Amino acid sequence: MQAVSWLSKNKPVYLGLLSFVLSSAISLEFSTNLKNEIVSTNQNAVIAKTEKIADFLQEAIKRSVIDILTLQAFYNSHKDISYPQFKQFTQLFLNDINYIKTLEWIPKVEHKDRKDFEIQQTNTFNQFQIKKATANNRLEISEAKTNYYPINYIQPLAGNEDMLGLDLSADRIQLETLEFARDTAEITTTEQINLLDEKDALHNFLMIAPIYHTGMIPTSLALRRAELKGFVLGSFKIANLINRVNEQALNDGFLMTLLDLDALTQPLLFGQRHKADYLFDLQLPQRTWQLELTMSDELRQKTLAPPLYHWALFCGFIISTLLALSAYALTRITQDSRQLKTLNSKIKGHNQNLEAKVDERTQSLAIKNEELNKNVTQLTQSREALNKLMLELKQQKEQAESKSLELARSNKELDEFAYVASHDLKAPLRGIDQLASWVIEDLEANELTEIPEHLTAIRQRISRLERLLVDLFKYSKVGRHEEKVSQVDVQKLIKDVFILNAPSTQCSLSFSDNFPYKINVTAQFELIIRNLIGNAVKHADKEELHIEFDCSEQNNAYTFSIRDNGPGIDPKHFEQIFEMFKTLKPRDKVEGSGMGLALIKKVVNSYGGKVFVESSLGQGSTFYFNWPKNLHNK
Repeated sequence: MQAVSWLSKNKPVYLGLLSFVLSSAISLEFSTNLKNEIVSTNQNAVIAKTEKIADFLQEAIKRSVIDILTLQAFYNSHKDISYPQFKQFTQLFLNDINYIKTLEWIPKVEHKDRKDFEIQQTNTFNQFQIKKATANNRLEISEAKTNYYPINYIQPLAGNEDMLGLDLSADRIQLETLEFARDTAEITTTEQINLLDEKDALHNFLMIAPIYHTGMIPTSLALRRAELKGFVLGSFKIANLINRVNEQALNDGFLMTLLDLDALTQPLLFGQRHKADYLFDLQLPQRTWQLELTMSDELRQKTLAPPLYHWALFCGFIISTLLALSAYALTRITQDSRQLKTLNSKIKGHNQNLEAKVDERTQSLAIKNEELNKNVTQLTQSREALNKLMLELKQQKEQAESKSLELARSNKELDEFAYVASHDLKAPLRGIDQLASWVIEDLEANELTEIPEHLTAIRQRISRLERLLVDLFKYSKVGRHEEKVSQVDVQKLIKDVFILNAPSTQCSLSFSDNFPYKINVTAQFELIIRNLIGNAVKHADKEELHIEFDCSEQNNAYTFSIRDNGPGIDPKHFEQIFEMFKTLKPRDKVEGSGMGLALIKKVVNSYGGKVFVESSLGQGSTFYFNWPKNLHNK
């Protein structure tokens, strides 16, 4: 009934919340779909704009290639071309195109023809000489060599007079480009380059086309080299080539970057490096440029987060809130009306019943008061007796639980002792019996040579049996806590035990800086230290054994650790080594009863602590155990 009443009371809230959640989900779905449609439309529009920009730039590059092809065809169709003819023909390009810096004719001049060539050109150009540019862009007469590739004609000439006669083969990179164009018979594009004008450094590129004497492309490499007449060359201004494209990109909201993917030194042709949104490869003769377009923050915001989406979300939230409030108010009004009607009916019935019962109960109240006083007195006495009985039962229960735990521990120890009696104690006895029978047989056969060896083996098994019995006696006493508690210098105690166990001076001992000075211990603490040090010494596989003690403090206990540089322990044996009579090596190889770590575990557990090991083969071992801080004599 209470659950139904609680649900009925909160019904308006639930209906309001349900209305809000459903309407919000519908609004969110609608807004998300609207946003996706707008973003998709915006992205398609952006992609179309980027493709238009890339196509515009590619067309500009194609026009540049066509200009060089046209000039190449002009030279292929004419045997000899004078400077006026060259000027008249190239003026057609220069009048309409502002990104062409110069158009040039570079003939091949052999050394034997150099002097005649310079004299001939002096008739057209005053004091024409074949020269080269030095590292600091100074001009000097070119030294003698097999072939020269000087700039013979250049248009426009005004402002470029110093470039006449400049031998392009004096520069290794330019020579390699010329030779590549010659050998492939194809137009070749250079990376960013400058001939003389320092202020335009690294803002131009060259297109070079080979011209052969026959006007046709020779079929073999040898013929191409032999019949080379020269080259037509166009120098193009990168900034002028892409200015109109860049203006269009900026107007559309893009930052433009142009890279030369084949450049060895300076790949950036225009703009600055950004994280590009769109990449386009632009093809030039023998070279690929990459156009990177990055959306501006304003364009990115407008494309990926349209304002209409946020307005739709806001309106959806307002509508959802109004629907939720309406549902809550309507449900609450209906519910309150019903409850008022029910309450009115109940109040009328209760008033009638109440008046009849008041008189009846007033008469019996006096009688029950007397009986109540008597019952209170009896109840108080019974409660005191019950509390005393419950206290006695609690004490008896605690004693029974303690004795039950002690009995379980004793039963477990009895089982372990039984196992020892049936296995580990019988083994040495069987060995002694067998060796004794061999001694008797040797005496009867009068063969006395092996008797000393048999007697030595008998003594060894008797010693092992004695160690087993001593360790069993120690194990049985663990947990009684009958030893006296005393405060000792723990470092001195450990050093004394180490001196007694160390086999030689090559064994060393050290302590960490935070090791405690004095703590409360019993004789069983020394038993733990003795067994751990004995274990490290017994299993040492190196000439120089080092043992290091460390200690950390918790609220109620110390955590001691002993680390050695011994052979280490395989992790799969971590549980086994703490069991009774368990050794990882045969007992005839390692002296011991297999009880040391079992004794340590039982002592530590009896004081409420834990013992465990960290190790790996070949890396030494570290044993940890807890010892209580607040240890006192009983």
